Amino acid sequence: MENIQVLNIYLGQEEHHITLEEMSRIIQAVNTIGDSLTKTFFINTSKNIFVVYPYESGSFKIKMGIAVSVLVTVISWLSESDSGKSFVKGLTGNETPYYAEKAGELLRDVIKGILEKKVDTLEIINNNTDNKYILDKSIKEKSELYTLMSKSKTIKSISFNADNKNAIEKKDFYAHIRKGDIIRQLEPEYEIYDLIILKSINTREQGKWTFGLVHNDKNIKAEILDGDFISGFLSGQYPLKEGNQDDVIKALVRMETTMKNGSRENERYFIQEIFNFNENKIKDIPEKLEKYLRIKCHYKEPTLFDNIERS
Repeated sequence: MENIQVLNIYLGQEEHHITLEEMSRIIQAVNTIGDSLTKTFFINTSKNIFVVYPYESGSFKIKMGIAVSVLVTVISWLSESDSGKSFVKGLTGNETPYYAEKAGELLRDVIKGILEKKVDTLEIINNNTDNKYILDKSIKEKSELYTLMSKSKTIKSISFNADNKNAIEKKDFYAHIRKGDIIRQLEPEYEIYDLIILKSINTREQGKWTFGLVHNDKNIKAEILDGDFISGFLSGQYPLKEGNQDDVIKALVRMETTMKNGSRENERYFIQEIFNFNENKIKDIPEKLEKYLRIKCHYKEPTLFDNIERS
């Protein structure tokens, strides 16, 4: 096949066989890691990235090909930011310009670097990605693969080079395993939304209201933290409309996201402040939202220069 970059996986063994589970897990790990990377680094990429070649006679070497033609544009973060350049250098040993117009080789070398490097090294590289934590899913997937191989009765080592160079011995597999799930509480995100009230709580008991986002069909459940609005609502200052008319608020929404092994596991929503209720203006929307968030919501630590107006 043309336009293919080959990733070699050489299993050191006395017997030339492995279990179906081991075989499936190796291919799944490479596919999952590669899929995670391509979704992060490439734009409009096809799902059909990997192919598997026949095994070579007299060895147990798995050859997986990466289809170069399906990889499109690389995101600018990799080539233009210091952290992106450091990411590429740390995993591949090459400077970013080396991979100009070599998307397939870049993907292959990054996958190879993930599979070869110890977990401690990967976590250092991962923590230097501008809080993107790009390698969470890859580290988890790699850990599960090495855990399975460490229990194998036939696999004695693994190498990702065609000539079995720099093989990782079974006794060192432990350094490639991170135990447990990778859980991260991401920094809160704030956004001003128009929300339709679908279900309200009409007592002083705290709980989650149900809202529909005006600009799409998504519904969310959120607790209202704006005490002034709640007091006014319960006292009849902001009555709901009768009949089939929608009640709409314009509000500052806080979104808290928990990541588990690189995937969004849980999203929680809070109504931080309400600016409008139907046709009633309750308070002004801040002109400089980011500065307002730093001061009012502690979104980021304020600095000595926050009170200085820039010309």
